[in-house]
Amino acid sequence: MNNIFHFDEMKNIANGVVITSDGFNSLTSAYLCIHLLRLLGCKLPIELWFWDHEHDVKYEKFFKTLGVKFCIEKKPKKFFKNFPVI
Repeated sequence: MNNIFHFDEMKNIANGVVITSDGFNSLTSAYLCIHLLRLLGCKLPIELWFWDHEHDVKYEKFFKTLGVKFCIEKKPKKFFKNFPVI
């Protein structure tokens, strides 16, 4: 139970929202989540993370008005060496 943080301890380190996406399949959910955060008044910076092979530039326009930063990460081969990659 020592790894549970209280709000008073978190308020100085919580400075943004990070959402991961697997590309098209979860973009609708990510968009709705981010849109609701903004409607509720959340002004924190938001990052949407993708693996490089899942990212498609054409979807960025939908998130631009919500102030979302797209972060693309190269897939580490070592991490997936024991998993089939499709």
